[in-house]
Amino acid sequence: YFGPGIHEVGDLELSNGETLFVDGGAVLYGSVTAIHKKNVRVVGYGVIDGRGTKRGTRFERCEGVEIDGPVVLSRNGWSNSFFECRGVTLRNLKVLSSQVFSDGIDLLATSDVLVDDIFIRNEDDCISIKTRKFGFSGNAENIVVRNSTFWSGRQGNALEIGWELDAEWVRRIRFENIDIIRKGTADHLFKRAALSIHHIGNAAVSDVLYRDIRIESVEENLVWIELIPAGKWGSGGGSVENVRFERVSYLRGREVP
Repeated sequence: YFGPGIHEVGDLELSNGETLFVDGGAVLYGSVTAIHKKNVRVVGYGVIDGRGTKRGTRFERCEGVEIDGPVVLSRNGWSNSFFECRGVTLRNLKVLSSQVFSDGIDLLATSDVLVDDIFIRNEDDCISIKTRKFGFSGNAENIVVRNSTFWSGRQGNALEIGWELDAEWVRRIRFENIDIIRKGTADHLFKRAALSIHHIGNAAVSDVLYRDIRIESVEENLVWIELIPAGKWGSGGGSVENVRFERVSYLRGREVP
């Protein structure tokens, strides 16, 4: 438990079955991690300020992870990352991060995920689903992102599947009832979009649903889905099928592809 006030925590690692409570008015300078743990929770309405460590939370090969309530700050590192995890629930999370590589939530080889009622304002991917990177690998399936608001700045994409997708499959992905209030761009165009699947791997990507998505302002592309030849981020040769768009609206902003 951390009550109101300033707390220097460094890299705080959770144990099996442990709950970290960050009370309102508390500011934790550092990051929160768990490795090979089960049933870990981060709750409360305080702030996890990971700008010094370049990340807010990181979970590796964990089962049963819950984050509910806090504000997470970060900068040029993945703000909240999940590597080979299963059973992840993220609710009422607010993420504010800056600079390139400041992804809001990265789900890498992670399955059985619910992301509900969150806000992300950052300068790279707001949500990114991947399968192989940094020595972690595996399939990704059963991921629901809903009832949330995203603002992606100059880099990255708002709702991203990719780029690193070497695996057997990425499937049963749902994005529902989402507001993308801005998707910016940089001076150099780089296939950025509000809704994107950049597939440079060999996985079979299937059963992806975008439903009730409201997009307010985009500066590069509304939608980008591409099978990309093999390169440094993947072996190529994958597939994309059964992608469905239901009630997707573009409300204002410049005309873009």
